[in-house]
Amino acid sequence: MAYDVLNLSKVSGHANYALGGFWEYKEDATVAAISASGYLNGANNVLQLGDVIVVRGSNGTALRQVTSATGAATVTVAALTS
Repeated sequence: MAYDVLNLSKVSGHANYALGGFWEYKEDATVAAISASGYLNGANNVLQLGDVIVVRGSNGTALRQVTSATGAATVTVAALTS
């Protein structure tokens, strides 16, 4: 599978984009595939460092945090930790 902009939706966010947003991405790919470096490159114009994404894949659901995005050539995410 490949990133599809229609599968990404913003759940909530602050008017001040610097405070980050909360997103959902749902697709029939595995959570690991969706979480792979570069998979979400097509969203680098809307995702920001620190945004949280609920990743809903074919094998489950996971929380991910954006570790590189806006203006970056590659969007990267990591498991959300406290």
